[in-house]
Amino acid sequence: KKRNWHRLWIQRIQAGVRQYSFRYSDFYGAYRKSGMEMDRKILSELAEKEPFAFRSVVQVVEHQKLAANAGK
Repeated sequence: KKRNWHRLWIQRIQAGVRQYSFRYSDFYGAYRKSGMEMDRKILSELAEKEPFAFRSVVQVVEHQKLAANAGK
């Protein structure tokens, strides 16, 4: 059961980030480095039920990713 829920959460997050031209792996890697602390369950609920809040998370991750790349 746990594995199925985990897979569902990842699919929801993946569907949410694709709207913003991200791949799940790129998004989640940058998300982990951004310092935000929400688990996949919360992220999937935001992607499904609160698209504006999820967009804010994506924007923060995108900003952090751009700042990290500019520093290289």
